[in-house]
Amino acid sequence: MKNLFRVVFRDVPSSVLLIVGFGLTIFIAMLGSDVVNSIIKSQKSDNGELYKYYLGVYHADRVSENYGDGQLTYVDEDAKNISYSDIYNIMYNSGVNFYNQGFVDIGEGQEQQFMATSIISFDKTQPFALIEGYVDWSDKNTVIIGETIINYVTTIDNKKYLLVNGVYYEVTGILENTGSVGYDSSIYFVNNKIRKNVPDIIYSEIEDSIMFGLNTNLVVFADNEKILNKINIIKNEMEEKLRLRVSFTDKPLVMEEKDITNRLYENLNKIFLPLFMIFCIGSCCSISSLWVKVRKTDIAIRLTYGFSNFKMYRWILKELSILIAIALLCLLVLRSIYFMMFSDVLINKASIECDILIISGAVIITLMITSFRAYLYSKLIVPAEVLKEL
Repeated sequence: MKNLFRVVFRDVPSSVLLIVGFGLTIFIAMLGSDVVNSIIKSQKSDNGELYKYYLGVYHADRVSENYGDGQLTYVDEDAKNISYSDIYNIMYNSGVNFYNQGFVDIGEGQEQQFMATSIISFDKTQPFALIEGYVDWSDKNTVIIGETIINYVTTIDNKKYLLVNGVYYEVTGILENTGSVGYDSSIYFVNNKIRKNVPDIIYSEIEDSIMFGLNTNLVVFADNEKILNKINIIKNEMEEKLRLRVSFTDKPLVMEEKDITNRLYENLNKIFLPLFMIFCIGSCCSISSLWVKVRKTDIAIRLTYGFSNFKMYRWILKELSILIAIALLCLLVLRSIYFMMFSDVLINKASIECDILIISGAVIITLMITSFRAYLYSKLIVPAEVLKEL
């Protein structure tokens, strides 16, 4: 071990500089790999591009009367009562995914009110992207939350829970703030069965709005344009069976402000990614040149003893691997300290596996480029001249 330490740190300033350079290069390579991963996730999902449409629903027996300077709308007491179950059954028979929103109270004191989104997905299509966790399709009390809601969760037995309307829901995921469904301060219940995992307040708000003569918005979504045909069937069925009036536009929803912002970030990522790679390659070449200058005596001796090209490359690979291992260890320690101090996100198996792949890829890329360039530089060394200097 002492021998190894003496050889690796023969020139301490140069060795430290090399380790710092390797650490920075690996960090940039990791950052570039992470960018690639985020671009792939943002451009391609399991469900493909989603088509979303607003359905404006109101009671067919709604009455509008002039009242002062405004207009009063109401539904007569004798009008047919509309329940959420009736709407759900029509959507279920059509197999159309949809979501609606309502306000719920969260936190230990139930003093905070946030927008909650109830997502009904019959084919498990997701209109959002997760940054952590997973979607639980079982009948358990689970919830997915926006990034800022993490401040209101409670940890019980190493699991995170959110108190919603007096009921604890296990937090299984955190959503990416893309504006696909709502903002990062929203709460999301995902299910494919009526009144499962979702507070009744969301459903009752729909029923109350319709019976008070107000417009109620449902958002339907699917991964293909055939959804328009199904929407027409839903419209006709609701108007014939439920005494409802349904309106919708024949164009998908316009991108929201956060969607546009996210698209800009994607394009910026595409611009910065080549810069990351150029920096990484340039850094590897510089490190290779510095390492060869520091170890030129060792290289000259091995060339004098007739080391073959394979043996020389293997030796260079081994020496650089030691420095990279030290740099990686320091980088991981600093990264762990950073996450412990400043990060408060859910950790799951999928994210750990992704981190391992990114780190492994960054290390392999750095090692391969650096060792190959160092090998090429070593072939330019003339042993006689180096030994003459000594």
